[in-house]
Amino acid sequence: MQPSYTNYTVISRKAISVPMNKVLRNTYLLLSLTIMWSATTAGLALSAHAAPPGIFMTIIGMFGLILQTKHIKTPRSTAAARHPMISSARERLKAARR
Repeated sequence: MQPSYTNYTVISRKAISVPMNKVLRNTYLLLSLTIMWSATTAGLALSAHAAPPGIFMTIIGMFGLILQTKHIKTPRSTAAARHPMISSARERLKAARR
């Protein structure tokens, strides 16, 4: 008995590979830009005989990047709605208006 293939959609490999190639190309582009930036800053630091920043500056930089990423990722309205003091103040204002 032959299986019925009427409910299946056949997708060619070419149709799948075009978007995948674009994603890979963009990934490699971003990787190459990152490596070029790192090499440029390392070259500038070597030519200027710059000292390493130290452990405290590194930790401050890491936490700064983490907080900046969190700030950019979370919209203002969502962050304000999650804050307990702001949300309770809004509830009190709504109750007072009724």
